[in-house]
Amino acid sequence: MTAAAHPMTTRWDAGEPALLATAMVPSTLVAESIQRGGVDGVLFDMQHGHIDVQSLVGLCQTVGNLGGTPFVRVPSADPWMIMKALDAGAFGIVCPLVNTREEAESLVGACFYPPLGGRSNGPTRPWAYGPTDDFHTTANDTVLPFVMIETEQGMANLDDIFSVPRLAGVVIGPSDLAGTHGYGFQFDSHDERVLENYRRVLDAARRHGLRAGIFTADPAYSREMVALGFDFVLQGGDLGTIGAATAAGSAAFRSGDAGGGAPASGPYVR
Repeated sequence: MTAAAHPMTTRWDAGEPALLATAMVPSTLVAESIQRGGVDGVLFDMQHGHIDVQSLVGLCQTVGNLGGTPFVRVPSADPWMIMKALDAGAFGIVCPLVNTREEAESLVGACFYPPLGGRSNGPTRPWAYGPTDDFHTTANDTVLPFVMIETEQGMANLDDIFSVPRLAGVVIGPSDLAGTHGYGFQFDSHDERVLENYRRVLDAARRHGLRAGIFTADPAYSREMVALGFDFVLQGGDLGTIGAATAAGSAAFRSGDAGGGAPASGPYVR
């Protein structure tokens, strides 16, 4: 598989935004359900979720075999973890709390084989990328490294960070970005101070030819972010969706308002 074969890059080539969802639990059944829901891929969260390296292999296989893009948010820019995630089958890496050019360089360097980077040779799942006899070239053409901008320091160093060669793009962590600026943790925010920071990131990304994404919850807000200039959104996820649907159904049951809850769903409902 080449970068052009990513569902995400296929969307972008067609002038369309891409859509990812987030998974925090190490369940291939949940990952399968999410991918079958019409997203372009799934971000497996190793930073805040409960996913380890062993479970990551099956999760990436599940999404990849269904034609989606398996992304992984690693805990940090430590090269060993990035290489583990790639060997498990990730096509995209999202690195949180990147504040300096050096951290971005560490991320990118771990994502690519020599001569482009310092990724160690030990592909346990080469078939995830295509023909094994051309694995290294194919892998180097496939991996998409993204930094997360979430702090005042990161905002101050946008141009230094975004000018790192072979960086694919940036993802905004909205809650932390607002919180570290003293605005309180905000999600799906319409606070003009928060939106101004989004515009600054988008302007810098455009200057450096990078793709930009953001975590969202509400589909209407996701469309607002696309209109603002984002190339993709990471909308919703497993735990939040399950909790919200359950809460809506429970509230409807308790109130007796049969039409006010979530639609019936489950393995026996078609």
